Amino acid sequence: MIKLCNDKTCWLVFFVLFFYSVVCTAQPRVDLSFNQPTINSLVKLSNLQRVIPEIPKIDPDKAKEEWEFAISSPAEFASSLKNLFLQKDSNNFLNYYYKNERQVSGYLVLNLKAGIDCLDNLEKERSFFLFNGMRLKANIQNFYLFADWWSGHFIEDIEFAESNSPLIDSWYKKSEDGSKTYLDNLEGIISYRTPNCSISLGRSNYQIGNNISGSIILSDFCNEYGYFSGKLKIGKVSFSIMHASLIPDSLTQANNTEYADKYLVTHKIDWQPSTKLHFFLGEHVVYGERGVNPSYLLPHAFLRITEHNLRDRDNVLIFAGLDVNLLTDQTTYLNFIIDELAKSKFFSSWWGNKYALQIGHSIQLKNLLDSRITIEVTAIRPWLYTHKKIVNKFSQDQVSLGHPDGSNLIEFAGELNTKFSQTISLDLNYRYIKQGSVGNQYWINYETRPSDKVAWLEGDITEISSLTTVINLNLLAHHFLKVGLETSKKDDLKLDKKLYLSYLVIY
Repeated sequence: MIKLCNDKTCWLVFFVLFFYSVVCTAQPRVDLSFNQPTINSLVKLSNLQRVIPEIPKIDPDKAKEEWEFAISSPAEFASSLKNLFLQKDSNNFLNYYYKNERQVSGYLVLNLKAGIDCLDNLEKERSFFLFNGMRLKANIQNFYLFADWWSGHFIEDIEFAESNSPLIDSWYKKSEDGSKTYLDNLEGIISYRTPNCSISLGRSNYQIGNNISGSIILSDFCNEYGYFSGKLKIGKVSFSIMHASLIPDSLTQANNTEYADKYLVTHKIDWQPSTKLHFFLGEHVVYGERGVNPSYLLPHAFLRITEHNLRDRDNVLIFAGLDVNLLTDQTTYLNFIIDELAKSKFFSSWWGNKYALQIGHSIQLKNLLDSRITIEVTAIRPWLYTHKKIVNKFSQDQVSLGHPDGSNLIEFAGELNTKFSQTISLDLNYRYIKQGSVGNQYWINYETRPSDKVAWLEGDITEISSLTTVINLNLLAHHFLKVGLETSKKDDLKLDKKLYLSYLVIY
């Protein structure tokens, strides 16, 4: 279990923020995300990938109390079984709504789900993932609860699955005889929200900045982590803070029984003067091998100065972003992150110039099958995301928190999302990467660098191109099918092909 906090100060700040949010009087909101970009890749090869919490609004005209339970009686069970395969509108396994004499209303929704994923390389390797799970949504006044969890196991070519399944992003467990690999996942949140402030405690992963190839600021390709977050909105400006508990990449003891404490702190300031312009600025701090530091919990303080006064032992990154919507249904976005700050050397070949730039443009074509086309360019200098201390690397449980392809690269990406009807859609993503071999991954200790000078694409250059196509079918309200084909080519090697099938039933 991920440890959220081991310091009394942490909980004191949590309840102070909670008290502040309670005194903010306004109607509740239904967006439960700490941060969710408006543009991100819709290409998902499995129905289990990244569930965004969605809470339905309460209907004030509903009766005083309503109760629906799929197995409350034989007749109800027969009706639910019929609706599972024939109903066009979605139903729930458990649905409870109430409103008392004081007009306080709330609801509880529980869904069951099950399915199968198939992965095949169109040659001799194939694996299957069988799973089941639940989803819970609840609301009373300004309080919201959401949880989504599933569990399953791989069969047949499990080593092939462990290397290629999009579901594996961290730890997994094998059976004693080695014939199965077990995997489970949980996302959950409890939140108090108003239009001007919020406080949340949860387990999830997030991304910052619009993107289609993976965020350079904070990506969600890693395993979920426990966190608490808060947000305060003052007019057109908002302040956000998240403090997360991470899993380090390496064990601190030779006997592999103890992990070091590791934390991620994110501060973010957003300014949106109009619907056509959005600017944000923020900082990350990765630190560990000690308890929660109260200095990093101040949402309005400059973290880099704080880190300097803590003897420069932690990993601080500064980021910024800009979204411009000057034309209707068009968005131009720019993301930037930097790990070192030496103004006199910024335009030189100094190795410490660790920064990344990401720019893209997205067009919504509503008259053309409700389509969206996005193009993007990403450039990342060598040694970004690295650190001299293992515990402070920009990662979570052996997966990068930064761009999923690493650093020392230039990447071109494009994505097409087309909705043919309410039940059929197509998502297509193409990426071309050119990457050097020097300082190109987060796990490399930068003190092992061969030189104090480094150029773009330093070292041996690798070229990778990939095309991923996914067809989404939702022919019935409770049934979801994905058919995906992923092709990739590295340098002059043989074209690699993988076929994905994902089937989900949720009721």
